[in-house]
Amino acid sequence: MSLAHRFVEVNGHQVHIIETIPFTPSTVPPVILVSGLGTPGAHWCGVQRLLPPDIHSFAYDRLGTGRSDHARTTSPRTAAVLAVELKDTLTAAGLEPPYLFVASSYAGIICREYLERYDGDVAGLVYVDANQERSHVEREWPMEATAAMDTGGGLEGASGLNKGYGCTEADWEEIKECEEVGKERMKTRPEGIPGEAASYITSLSALGEHNQLNRQSLGNRSLSVIVANLARDFERSYIAGKAAGLGSEEDHEAIERFIERLPGVEMRLAIDVLRLSSVHRLIYTSVSGHLVYIWEPELVVQEIMWCLKHLGRQKSIGTGFGC
Repeated sequence: MSLAHRFVEVNGHQVHIIETIPFTPSTVPPVILVSGLGTPGAHWCGVQRLLPPDIHSFAYDRLGTGRSDHARTTSPRTAAVLAVELKDTLTAAGLEPPYLFVASSYAGIICREYLERYDGDVAGLVYVDANQERSHVEREWPMEATAAMDTGGGLEGASGLNKGYGCTEADWEEIKECEEVGKERMKTRPEGIPGEAASYITSLSALGEHNQLNRQSLGNRSLSVIVANLARDFERSYIAGKAAGLGSEEDHEAIERFIERLPGVEMRLAIDVLRLSSVHRLIYTSVSGHLVYIWEPELVVQEIMWCLKHLGRQKSIGTGFGC
């Protein structure tokens, strides 16, 4: 299935969206693919191409990313703000709820803020190595040390993604092209307009105040949680940085401790997310680094289909949303 690109107007901004559109109306909810911090929608192209042709899939560039306009307000771009913009974008694009959300990295926070505001829109959730409210606190990420060890490889970096990606070569070229477009557009961001990263920590804290895990906010709507081999990404980057002579001994020790404890932390965080729903499962992959949808797009598709399969059971029990 080919990908359809178009722009929709959202609150006076042009937002770039990427869709796969069935020839006949779909009988299942649209699959909404939401990217991580500052990441364009093109990252999902491998997943979109692998989905069955009777599924309507939707990815997009948030304001300030990819081919979309920059935001024009100096207000913080918190996850709650991004959730409202996502609602407005879906409405402008003409997609009717409910939706199955697929969230990578920071998008886990955005999609759960969406759940908080528009509960009836949400049919289910796929967490693709996504953040939760305690990710920053529990990880204790030594950011200064990892920045000192960064070889500046960008998307391909030292992770091996440029050799180990699981999407097609054409998909990979599309992803890289969109990354370059995004870098160029970042140079034109108006002065004083904040980026998403500035509100990362406060957004995680704000999500925690909703107490979603303790009240099982998804009820019996399907939830799949994919856990990636994130420690491997950091280890490869660390090895490359050390070989390049980067960082101090203190930086090296801090990163080594971080890498050693990270797998256990990530698994605990993922298991905790399962409390969102009574219908859930957890998948661990040692094959993929953090960007699972590029390393193993077929795994993401597998979990999307698992969630969609359970929608019939949800409708028979009753979930508070209509399909």
